[in-house]
Amino acid sequence: MQMHLALSTARFDDAVAFYTDLLGVEPAKQTEDYATFRAEAPAVRLSLRAGERPAIIPGEHYGIYIPDADALRATWARLAARGHEGIEQAAVSCCMAIQDKLWLSDPDGRLWEVYTVLQDQAVEDQATKAQAPAGACCGGAVRCCP
Repeated sequence: MQMHLALSTARFDDAVAFYTDLLGVEPAKQTEDYATFRAEAPAVRLSLRAGERPAIIPGEHYGIYIPDADALRATWARLAARGHEGIEQAAVSCCMAIQDKLWLSDPDGRLWEVYTVLQDQAVEDQATKAQAPAGACCGGAVRCCP
């Protein structure tokens, strides 16, 4: 099974470069206003089309799960070497798990979370979850994204 995402971008060339770095693969097909990526890890087919800048909704984000901390650190190093800056979080409690993660934005401002789970946690208390601040990414009491 493979996920497919189709994204519009106002900064097409910059977006192609960003997703090439993020996914670690070159576009499988590309024209002057369209590109498609076929990545195996993560298993995704991503299509970019030149167009309008997308609406950015606070708290909404995309994520790439990496199964182990060493692979996550290697991904962070690869992205940093390509000039991408992000916010690193170590051992943060989020979404009923302890996670290491890197947050970065694509050229249109979409927020991406590249993360691994270090340890699962018990299901959150529903009363605490109901009191979560507006815009908290995970819906929990701790705001876990920038």
